[in-house]
Amino acid sequence: MKQYFVYIIEASDGSWYTGFTIDLQARFKKHVIGKGAKYFTKTRQPKRFVIAFEIDSTNQAMAIEWQIKQLTRANKEKVVKKAIDEDILLVNSTMYRTIQIFIPEVDLN
Repeated sequence: MKQYFVYIIEASDGSWYTGFTIDLQARFKKHVIGKGAKYFTKTRQPKRFVIAFEIDSTNQAMAIEWQIKQLTRANKEKVVKKAIDEDILLVNSTMYRTIQIFIPEVDLN
């Protein structure tokens, strides 16, 4: 079964970007070289993953990504804290089943 990842990346200016992909490392590299999201620029570079959620459905991954993008930064921080502390993905009172919640290491090699 194909796996999908919803992720949050911290940018060099401290802001957070949310996206989804099937390959976290390849997606991060694309962000670094300026491909994909227009969010990242020469002055706003991707710095690190804040968190990633492994999901087994593309529809669910897209729904989670959209819901997280609608949140304020403070509410995104609450989602991340709860996910790390309790291994639960809870967005807007909806609990999602995930395969894994983790903080990926960045490998640019």
